[in-house]
Amino acid sequence: MNTRRNLGLLALLALLFTACTNGGGEPVGGEDGDAATAADAVAGDGASLDGDLDAGVDGHGVETCPGGCLIDGACFEDGAPNPENDCEICTPDIAQDAWGHAEYGAPCEDGNPCTEMDTCDTGVCFAGSPPSCADGIQCTIDSCDPEEGCSHELNHGDCADDNPCTVDTCDPTAGGCANVADDTLICSDLDVCTLNDRCDDGECVSDAEPLPCDDDNACTDEICHPVFGCVYAFNEEPCNDGASCTQDDVCHWGTCLGVEPWSYSCPPCDVTFSEHVQKLTKISVGSGGWAGEALNIDGDLKTCSPTGDCENGLDNALSFAGEFINDTIQQNIAAEDNTLLFTVELIDPTWDGVPFTMKLYYSYLSPTNADCDFMQETCIYQAGTINFDALCNVQITFDNTTFEDGKLTAGGSGYIFPFQMSFAGGGDAELVLYTARVEGTLTFAEDGSIASMTGVFGGAVTKEDITDLVNAIAAEYFPGGQDMKDMILGMVPLMNNDIDLDGDGTTDGVSIGMVFDSIPGIMAPYYY
Repeated sequence: MNTRRNLGLLALLALLFTACTNGGGEPVGGEDGDAATAADAVAGDGASLDGDLDAGVDGHGVETCPGGCLIDGACFEDGAPNPENDCEICTPDIAQDAWGHAEYGAPCEDGNPCTEMDTCDTGVCFAGSPPSCADGIQCTIDSCDPEEGCSHELNHGDCADDNPCTVDTCDPTAGGCANVADDTLICSDLDVCTLNDRCDDGECVSDAEPLPCDDDNACTDEICHPVFGCVYAFNEEPCNDGASCTQDDVCHWGTCLGVEPWSYSCPPCDVTFSEHVQKLTKISVGSGGWAGEALNIDGDLKTCSPTGDCENGLDNALSFAGEFINDTIQQNIAAEDNTLLFTVELIDPTWDGVPFTMKLYYSYLSPTNADCDFMQETCIYQAGTINFDALCNVQITFDNTTFEDGKLTAGGSGYIFPFQMSFAGGGDAELVLYTARVEGTLTFAEDGSIASMTGVFGGAVTKEDITDLVNAIAAEYFPGGQDMKDMILGMVPLMNNDIDLDGDGTTDGVSIGMVFDSIPGIMAPYYY
């Protein structure tokens, strides 16, 4: 009885063991031995069929995907795309275990938002045409970022309306540019002759009264140039010099000059001079329109001369003349007969930008120190009578001189520098610098006195004066003699005027810059 019961239990255990194996002796399921269906064993993680294929295993335990493709443990039906590549599809008639190529030209997505209408070719997705990112707003910069797609950057600069009294912005919500009036803004009408420029209801307006330019000088014609401001053109009109001892008064170089009917008809001038005196030891035409060789005569930083040989608005159109006259100028400066001897007087100079007066004199070495080396030593000089009018006013005067931060400046519109020279073998010549300017630096001795003055003085001259100057130089001083002199005289009319002397908008002067150096000097009292 017990034997039969034991045999029955063994038979039951054998039946159960056979039902729980796959015929190969391995349990169906995962490593933990849990039961699994045949379909679960065939399908990969998360992959499934549409239900129209009979997936399973063959009699040898090999996974199958009837009618589809079994790739990386997942079963895909015929024509299904590769989840990671639109241009690969299941083609079981070609291969059941690898992806095939999608049809040439089939649409795909290359992952770049800056392409559209991408197409397949041999299993690869090729970029199509770029998309249109235009938003129809003129003041945005439309572009495409491979990471973000179309972008529309605001470009406020495109909205500039050249009106300083509006705030110009790009506002897509307004359909484009917005130019909003703002009367708190600062404006300029670009005319220096107007005053109190301001914004009013979106427009730049100014006071009705213009910049006053009257200099109370009957010998100048005052006008206001919209760029340069007050311009004082000299006239040759009859005038009154205020001296009862003169007659036939007439304007010359902006000064009213009368003629003494006989010698000593006017009271003598009794003049003493400042202790701050310099004697010029060098004057030479600068080389081109460069810093330290020229000045900005017209005040315009956008123009310079000579063309191609200048910078930063510096004007020196006559720089080429240095080749012909610099040696002669220096010979006159060093000549024992004091042909060209200039002294400079600084009257009550200040060093903090407060204006003071600077005067230039044609001078000569005082007989009291006739043997003094005036090119190197501190000598005593006397001013010539040519410097004074009947009322003892000095001809070359800069009453707007300043010295600040190491820089000396003087002159401008309305100032002149008559440059008179005598040439060996030739004659006398006068070259008047109109709109005369001076810029330079000062060095100081240990006792605080001025040791030297170095810089550039410049202005503009007329072609008529240039012709007179060339004619005054003997032909032997020109390379090539008379032929060269004649050639230069022929070039003068062809020179390009670059400075507007009278402010009428037409250039009528040729710029020149002259470099100078100096040493200390002493001016003896003048009585004549």
